[in-house]
Amino acid sequence: MAKSCEEIYVSRVEAGIRSIRMGSKTPNEAQVPVWLNKLRLVNDGLYDDYMQKYKNIMKDYEKRKNKVW
Repeated sequence: MAKSCEEIYVSRVEAGIRSIRMGSKTPNEAQVPVWLNKLRLVNDGLYDDYMQKYKNIMKDYEKRKNKVW
């Protein structure tokens, strides 16, 4: 069964956010904003939800990046 564009965009955004949180990818490698912009064209409500999650994960990422061990 083929996935819709919306499902593909959501899965890419979720995977990108997860990989940033886990530290396996940098935000540049994850390309979350690219997929968020595509999702916005299809579903504004989901875009808003995932944008908030992305902002939160980026705050955490910045804290971890700037933390000195």
